[in-house]
Amino acid sequence: MNENMLKIVSLPVESIEQVPVQGERAVRFIHSYDEKQIASLAESMEEVGLKTPITVYAVGDKYALLCGGYRLEAARLLGWTHIDCIVTEEDETIRRMWQISENLHRTNRPRLERYILLSEWVELRGQRVSAQSAPKPQGGRPQGGTRAAARELGLDRDYVRRAIKIASLSQDAKETARVLGLHDHKKALLEAADQPEDKQSAFLLEFAKSLERKMPCPLAARTESRQYSALNKAWKNAGVFVVDEFMRDNNLVYADPERPQGGAPTQQPEQKAPEQTDDSEGIEQGE
Repeated sequence: MNENMLKIVSLPVESIEQVPVQGERAVRFIHSYDEKQIASLAESMEEVGLKTPITVYAVGDKYALLCGGYRLEAARLLGWTHIDCIVTEEDETIRRMWQISENLHRTNRPRLERYILLSEWVELRGQRVSAQSAPKPQGGRPQGGTRAAARELGLDRDYVRRAIKIASLSQDAKETARVLGLHDHKKALLEAADQPEDKQSAFLLEFAKSLERKMPCPLAARTESRQYSALNKAWKNAGVFVVDEFMRDNNLVYADPERPQGGAPTQQPEQKAPEQTDDSEGIEQGE
C-alpha cells in the first residue's frame, strides 16, 4: 500500500463501525467474536498497549472498520475512548483484498469459507490487473492470479488451485456442506467439486451418510447440535436492538423484564379466565 494513501491517527472508539460488505461471499466473511480471545487480548493491551493500529476508512463523518475487529472489541472492553488507527484512502477493491488477506489464515474459519475468500481475492486481483495493465510489448499476459496469490499471500500454488476449485461449488452445494457439517472436510468438498453442478448436493448428502455409518453419533444429532451451538452463539453476541427486533418478530417476551439482555425469551402466559377452575395455564402470544 502506498504511504501517501494512509495515515495514523487516534480516533474515538464510538466513531468506528463495522460495515457489512455486500454480496454472498461477504455474508460468510462476517463472523462473531470469541469472548475469551477478546478478554485475553484486552489483558495484553492493558499491559503493553496497542502495538498494531487497526485499519479504517472514512464514511461520511464516521469510520468503517477494515481490519482489527478483535483489537477494537478489546479496546471497548477496556473502556478506551480512543484507539490508534490507520486511515486508508485506497479504493474499495484494495480495501477488500487487504481485509481478506488479514483474515484468510484464521484457524477458526472452516475450509470452505477460507477457500471462498481466497477465490475472491484472486478474482479481485485479476480484475485490477486487467484494468490497469497495458499489453506487454513482447506479447503475453499479466501474471496469473494463482501464481500471484501464492507469492503475495505466502501460499502453496496447489492450495490456491484447490481453493478456487472448491469455491466454484454451486450455492446449493455450499449450503448443503454447511448444514451437514462438511464445510471443513477437504475430501468431501474436493470430490463434490468434481461432480456435475446439479449432482453436487446429492453427492454431499451421500458422503455424509457414509460418514454416519462409521461414527456413533447420528447425522441428525450432530447437525442439530451444530445448529443449536450456532444459534446460542448468535443470541449471545447480538446487540440489544437486534434482540428486541427478534423478540417482536417472534411474539416473545423476556423472562426477566429488568434485564432484557440477560433473561431468556419465553412465550407470555395467558391470563386465567374467571370461570377457569383447574390449574392448567394457557399460552398467548406476547405483544
